[in-house]
Amino acid sequence: AYIIRKYLFGTDECNDVAIAIFGIGQTLQKLGSLEKALKVFENFLALKQIIGDGDQHDVITALNSTAIIQREKGKLLEARSTFEKALQSGLAAFRENHPSLQPTLNNFGSLCFQMGDFNTALKLYEECLKVQKASLNPSHPDIINTHLNIAQIHWHAGRFRAAWKVFKEILSLQVQSTGPTSLAVASTVSSMALIYCQLEEYEDALELYQE
Repeated sequence: AYIIRKYLFGTDECNDVAIAIFGIGQTLQKLGSLEKALKVFENFLALKQIIGDGDQHDVITALNSTAIIQREKGKLLEARSTFEKALQSGLAAFRENHPSLQPTLNNFGSLCFQMGDFNTALKLYEECLKVQKASLNPSHPDIINTHLNIAQIHWHAGRFRAAWKVFKEILSLQVQSTGPTSLAVASTVSSMALIYCQLEEYEDALELYQE
């Protein structure tokens, strides 16, 4: 498709050709050809910059994909820089709580958590939660997962009471979405009990474990 479109339009400086290049990059990434995908995304981003097209959706997706590949290859600092570019592009193109910001905020938060930068990760997940609450049902799985990510940050940072409070919010959402006797609810109650153990509040822990 790329060769055909290039032949028809006679130049790479065409958004239609850029779309084909973007598709090649996505396909290569799904096939696991990460080095090739990375080069294709780089070419796509360079071409979009030349074109100056106002639509930033594909640009942000390409930046996210590039950062994810860099992360998978262990290039964490490069991935962080690319996620920052994706977020800046998203904030410049869309309103603050636009749904298109969610993938960048979530993936960037995950990277910062992996790097041990808990404060930045927490801020990104909290922003992601704002975006999700503006567009999704309160008990949507994505919202619950973001709450879980926030709880994990507090846990790893040693803020056990803050983590317990978030798990309590998660529990309320899970009861609404899956019922009071689901495995998801049991897992959350178990996590809350474990926090009580960390705080040496064993009677409360026992009560939750029994529940």
